[in-house]
Amino acid sequence: MSLYQLVAAPRDALGRKVNALRRDGAVPANIVCKGKDSRSIQVDYLTLEKALNEVGYTQPVELELGSDKVTVLVTDITLVPAKNTLQHVTFQEVRKGEKVKADVPLVLTGDAPGAAQGLIVLQILDTVEVEAGALSIPESLEVDVTSLTEDGDTVRISALTVPDGVEIQDDLESTIVRIEAPRVVEEEPEEVEGEEAEEGAEGEGGSSEDGSDAALAEDSKDQ
Repeated sequence: MSLYQLVAAPRDALGRKVNALRRDGAVPANIVCKGKDSRSIQVDYLTLEKALNEVGYTQPVELELGSDKVTVLVTDITLVPAKNTLQHVTFQEVRKGEKVKADVPLVLTGDAPGAAQGLIVLQILDTVEVEAGALSIPESLEVDVTSLTEDGDTVRISALTVPDGVEIQDDLESTIVRIEAPRVVEEEPEEVEGEEAEEGAEGEGGSSEDGSDAALAEDSKDQ
């Protein structure tokens, strides 16, 4: 299996100094490994972004640190709030044959017959956690929706087909996708604004008072 190559460099900048690193177009990162101290590294922003877009977040990458090569998985990504840009990345060092856990994307395939009748297909789960060899994690798992015919039909995790050596860690009875009828939202009657109601009441009262004044005026003339 040929791994994606990603060049990195040791990082001396720590704490607040990493802000200058980011301004220069690099992303601070760390390599973690059981039984070893975390290693601080830096990766060119555009190079790392390209790698994540091509490889995704579940496939192993080979980091080149000078003459040293390390096979890693992306385990954590921190984004800059409101900008959706990379702020920090954590890589986990893995070895061939070592089992790791990862969240694998779920991809819907096929056409749901119920959708042609006006029902709505709702995807409840986007990923499923699996355990597999570090170099055997699937890029994605397919979810066949061709059985979704009637309102309330579902596809559960137990229906997934996974490669040999891959074990699902989530509850097999969890629903991945279901189909249901569109919800009808009843419109509530518009409420009369308080001020308008008060104005209406005042208007009615005003008519009554005007009528009384006119009657008194007529009585005065008669006298």
